[in-house]
Amino acid sequence: MDRTLWPHNWPARSPDLSPLDYCVWGWMKELVYNVKLATRDALFGRILDAADHIRNNQMKMLRATRAFHNRAAACFAAGGGIFENQR
Repeated sequence: MDRTLWPHNWPARSPDLSPLDYCVWGWMKELVYNVKLATRDALFGRILDAADHIRNNQMKMLRATRAFHNRAAACFAAGGGIFENQR
């Protein structure tokens, strides 16, 4: 990584840069809502199961966090503007 790019101001709120937003949240929703749930307790159980599944899938989490560096570079190249569909 080229350290001449750092430090620079961090975007106030950029969901395209957060692994939780661009990866984990969608993965969690897919695991929780892939079947219709009838009760609140069933939903709570599915959320806990999905969190355990994600926590135990280290390789996918590693890929998501490594992607952060590429996304941050794309954001920097776009001058802090929209970069999601620019790659």
